[in-house]
Amino acid sequence: MVLSEHILSVLRAKNVPSHVQIELTKRCNWRCKFCYAECDEDDGLDTATLFTLLDDLKRIGTIEINFTGGEPLLKRRCIEIFERAKSLGFGLSLNTNGSLINEKNYRQLSELFSRIEISLHSGIESEHDQIVQRTGAWKKTVDAIKLLTEANVKVLMKCVLTQETLNSLNSLNLLSKSLGVELVVDYNITSTYSGNTKPLQYKLTNEQISKLIETDKSVVYKVSDDYIEENYKKRKLSDGICRAGRTSAFIDAEGNVFPCIIFKDTSVPENSGGYTENIKTKPFENIWKDNSLFHEIRALSAADFDKCLSCEIDNYCIKCIAKNYKASGDLSKPQKDFCIQAHSTYGCLAERKY
Repeated sequence: MVLSEHILSVLRAKNVPSHVQIELTKRCNWRCKFCYAECDEDDGLDTATLFTLLDDLKRIGTIEINFTGGEPLLKRRCIEIFERAKSLGFGLSLNTNGSLINEKNYRQLSELFSRIEISLHSGIESEHDQIVQRTGAWKKTVDAIKLLTEANVKVLMKCVLTQETLNSLNSLNLLSKSLGVELVVDYNITSTYSGNTKPLQYKLTNEQISKLIETDKSVVYKVSDDYIEENYKKRKLSDGICRAGRTSAFIDAEGNVFPCIIFKDTSVPENSGGYTENIKTKPFENIWKDNSLFHEIRALSAADFDKCLSCEIDNYCIKCIAKNYKASGDLSKPQKDFCIQAHSTYGCLAERKY
């Protein structure tokens, strides 16, 4: 489900969290080398708490829910949770590695979800299995994609590009075309939630990212004409600030509430006077309406990004307030990386006169 800018502006004015991402579990059957999530055997919130949360979200006007993990299909009683959400009328999407989708469950999942985002990090089987540290993972995921496309589910194939897989991106492009699914490439690799910097060794340099954007247009957030129209030209109609904390929120497996998943970092609550609150001790609606960090975010306006307003390519820049906040404690202070990537994106799209 794609909400128009008009609908989003109305929901924002009414202070409605239209999109909520729920981390169902910290359990995962992959061990991706670049992962920030620090998965373990914590299965997350109990079913009753999740049902109450879903009821609360329905009451306050949430439209879309995205279930993620960990691997959400490892969540105990996950199908019951999905069915409850579906019965309440939410538009549902799922982030999964796909390895647990098979002949027995793919039709049921296709009826529950309008979109399923599946992680696949290389078009080369051995390379993929090596980086997720699970033999046979690639084949299971590719088989799942084939089953879901057969059931006419919208599938997004998502790749986190690393130093190890950079040179094989073309193989993944070819695979996505042969499977008939859209490929979304991400090169943002961060420290883990607890601050462990080990994943950063797999991160591309700014120079590699710039070169990649200039030479492989599939990397520029999918540069189809429709995507450019929606995400670059029409961005001029909004205030240019991301939706985190304004029309969207993230709830982790322990029940902590954040403006988005990028805000989930031990350094953020620690440095901000205890912004994190939990649905086990306070209803989500109260956190959404009363939390001081959410209020701080909603007080932002385009004028707060004064260094960006005069920039001729402001429309091509993703202003990530979470990354700003982590780096400097200032929601509106842009990071150098954003500027570098925006110039590369603009250079790529300028060829198409947008």
